[in-house]
Formats: sequence, C-alpha cells, structure tokens
Amino acid sequence: MCAMELRCAVQQYAWGKHGLSSKVAQIAKNNDPDFVANELSPYAELWMGTHPNGPSVIKVSGQELGDWVMANTDTLGGKVMAKFGPQLPFLFKVLSVREALSIQAHPSKNHAEELHRQRPDIYKDPNHKPELAIAITPFEALCGFRPAREIAEFLKIDFIIIVIVTTTIIIIIIIIIIIIIKNNCFQPVAGSL
Repeated sequence: MCAMELRCAVQQYAWGKHGLSSKVAQIAKNNDPDFVANELSPYAELWMGTHPNGPSVIKVSGQELGDWVMANTDTLGGKVMAKFGPQLPFLFKVLSVREALSIQAHPSKNHAEELHRQRPDIYKDPNHKPELAIAITPFEALCGFRPAREIAEFLKIDFIIIVIVTTTIIIIIIIIIIIIIKNNCFQPVAGSL
C-alpha cells in the first residue's frame, strides 16, 4: 500500500477562525493551489475521511476516498472489516476555533446506528463519534460533566429553593385572600351595566 495525497473538505462553521488566520484555511491552501481563503469567512474544520457531508478525494485520480476504500477493503484489515464493514470507522478533523463551540453530545455506536436507520437525512452515517483532541496551537476546552454526586447536590439545593419560594408565594396568596374576605371587598355593586 502506498500513501495517497488527499484533497480534504473544509467546513465553514460560524465559530471558526477567519481567513488565513485559520489553520484549516492554511492547510487547505497548502494542499490545493486553487483554494482561495476569504478573510471575512470562517474556516472551522478540515475533514479527512469518507463522511458524506465532506468526503476526501484522492488528488491523483479524483476518486472519492470512500469509493477507494470500498474497492480495497483489504487495506482496512480483518478486525476493522468485521466490526465496521467496508468503511473508515473514523473522521479525522483539524479544528481552528475562534469562539466557543456549541455543546455537543455524541451517541454510542448502537444509538448512532439506530438514529441513522430512523433519520438518515439528519444522521448521515451509522458511526459513533469518539473524539481525541490534540492541540497544535494554544487551546482551552471543557469536556465532560461534574461528578454525579455534585450534580445531585446542586439539584437538592435548587429543589429546596423552589419549595421555599413556592411555599412563600402560596402563603402570600392565602394572606391576600384572607384580607380581601375580612374587608368585604366582594360587595355587590348597585346599579346596572
């Protein structure tokens, strides 16, 4: 097997760095002499893989990488073929982040397969999305959740506050009703409309 140079897809999500300040745009320009970076446009992700929303293309032949993999399944190896079939089970990405990304939740392999079966228009492939991040420039990221014990404590505190506030509001309403009844505020009005 030989190395193949790929022309990779660029994703222009709003959170990406603009123009050639983006590593994604820099890599795309170095890889494709026809690539022109607009300094006002975001260049967020460079995708290397077979995902239908941005498949890589083999430079020399112009063939999509997914088609090449389907025709050369032996390059995947027996274990990958047995587990994932004749496709790349990953999508390699380079990100160039200007501002915080939205919160992302990635399904398990089984859930991804189910979602893809039910809604292939939204879930374009049946693969899970495990991620590994390697920063090539200074980068800060938040990952995961607080321990369940801490979340439970916060929920208890919030629940106690909700109970106190709700009880206080109910007591105030009862007091107002008692005052209205004691002061005969519900007297009939004489006359006609």
